[in-house]
Amino acid sequence: MSRPAANPLGNGDIIDLDDLDLDLDALYGDGLDSDLDETPAQQHSPPPRSTTAATTTSRALPFVLKSAGQALPLSRISGDNSLVEETHRMDLKAMETYIYPLLGGQPARAYQQGAIRRCLFQNTLVALPTGMGKTLIAVVVMANFARWFPDSMTVFLAPTKPLVTQQMHACDGMIHAILKRTVQMNGSVSTESRSALWKGARFVFATPQILQNDLKSGTLDGDTARRISLVVIDEAHRATGKYAYGESISLLREVYFGNQIQAVPLAAPFRVMALTATPGSKINAVQEVIHRLFISHIFLRTEESMDVAPYLHGRRIEEMVIPMPPWLLAARECLGNVMKRSINILCHVCGAMQNPGDPLRVASFAIRTERDRFMQRPYGGGASGMDKGRILSEFTVAMMLASAIQLLSEHGLRPAWASLRECNLEVMRARQKIGQTSRAKADCVDSVEWATMMRDIASLTKPGFLGHPKLERLLQVVRDHFSKTQASGSLSASTRIIVFSQYRGSVNEIVGVLSRLKPQVSCEPFIGQSRSSTSSAPAELLGEQGSRGQTQKEQLAVLDRFRKGQTNVIVATCVGEEGLDIGEVDLIINYDAPGSPVRLLQRIGRTGRARRGTVILFLAKDTREENTYKKAQREYKSVQQKISTGKG
Repeated sequence: MSRPAANPLGNGDIIDLDDLDLDLDALYGDGLDSDLDETPAQQHSPPPRSTTAATTTSRALPFVLKSAGQALPLSRISGDNSLVEETHRMDLKAMETYIYPLLGGQPARAYQQGAIRRCLFQNTLVALPTGMGKTLIAVVVMANFARWFPDSMTVFLAPTKPLVTQQMHACDGMIHAILKRTVQMNGSVSTESRSALWKGARFVFATPQILQNDLKSGTLDGDTARRISLVVIDEAHRATGKYAYGESISLLREVYFGNQIQAVPLAAPFRVMALTATPGSKINAVQEVIHRLFISHIFLRTEESMDVAPYLHGRRIEEMVIPMPPWLLAARECLGNVMKRSINILCHVCGAMQNPGDPLRVASFAIRTERDRFMQRPYGGGASGMDKGRILSEFTVAMMLASAIQLLSEHGLRPAWASLRECNLEVMRARQKIGQTSRAKADCVDSVEWATMMRDIASLTKPGFLGHPKLERLLQVVRDHFSKTQASGSLSASTRIIVFSQYRGSVNEIVGVLSRLKPQVSCEPFIGQSRSSTSSAPAELLGEQGSRGQTQKEQLAVLDRFRKGQTNVIVATCVGEEGLDIGEVDLIINYDAPGSPVRLLQRIGRTGRARRGTVILFLAKDTREENTYKKAQREYKSVQQKISTGKG
């Protein structure tokens, strides 16, 4: 199949590389692509058994691209972002070969080789499905840069401490003979020690906040920073807004360009390699990632790509739309009556916002948007006599109630009850002079609508009561899964389940409910380190760890027990979605539907790696959750299509 050759000199060109050989020929010329084809890594002898990772070599990779019969130095090409070859000392003998790890004698994968070729020569965003070997791609580029530029340093950035630790061990295990002088930076290391470690390291694994702070403070001085030839960024879709990824890259560029950074061209003396399962939930977010990280090429693959599909075992995705019973609808109606009171104040008494319609479907974010609009326009007091501060407090109450309705609809009675009880306690503590609250919140708690709601909901929260039909369905699904695998015999000892929930209060309730299935089910929570906002919720709701979250050591211990089979179910918040090596999972249960396609993709990517997996999504009927999930699906497909076609 013939198609026009891509322009290798375009700035940020986006190319569909499904036809691997054809496009690489067009982009790199015969030299680079044929070098790999003539000495493929998989044709070499398998590694010795005592070696965890062997390497193979191939012929020289010249730092040129061919275009229109003319060879151009890479650093001069528009759209490439680096001057690595002109800044860092090169080992010309080492550059006659490159290395590629042979892991257990497995054949090299074409899509990984294609991504490596891109990353060696351009600032590249690599978007591959979860479990498809992004870390191996990073290791090959890191190892070859270390050989080719012997005085240089590589920095590998990951968003969390557990992920930093995991990636350091994973990289070292692949090519331990090359990755020498490797250090992990974190906040527990003193400033003086970090300064010395920066000076002596070849490979630094850290969170972006460490790099950002050390560049700002001078702990990482200019001379040492100029040794950096490669920056690897994991979970690169986070590089939006004020997140430290973009700021770190900008500070590193300032080492070379100072205050004139906006006036200089894109080229910089270090390569950027960005890794993600999907580059963003919206096309403008993808563009921001490209801009913040100075990306010149996107290497994109999806699960449908021809060169990726053979390595996936597939997964079955099942949507379970769960109707709400009469008692839950009644509880939601009680909460809706309180919400009507709050909306009436904002819409009709103060005129601060437009009527949002059905109070049971209004989102907290929509109210926050209306609040921001109100803050931007002048306010003269109005007929209500309320000052601007009081009205802003009313907005806060409305947002709290909208969140409580969402919790009730999607997560159940107990999480919503904990949120409402927290509001009650805040007002009570303020009246006892041991805390503060707002006049708007106190008036809401004193209202007839609030008293009626709390009385009616309290009558439903009894010991052993399942606060949402999702919990009943969860018990059924988990019980059936283990019964079927036990009957089949082949997977009974190794099968694993992950249950995802966005809300920590639900996590603890789910763990408690699944504990009813002991000894067949051994279940643990896997949550973040931050303190829960529902700090005064009942102990029976919060579980053994209460509101404090899990330390990094506790998180790693949970994952270790899960991988070893000491537990067979973990219930995770978003901390389990990104990057962490959780092991092979046969069943993913989404207790709720995340609104972001990025998060949804990361969740379902935890299964279907070593064998066929199943993903189940619980969707509460006739709620915003159904619409949120469908919208996320549409946005994901739209973004992938726009990136692949270079449009948008």
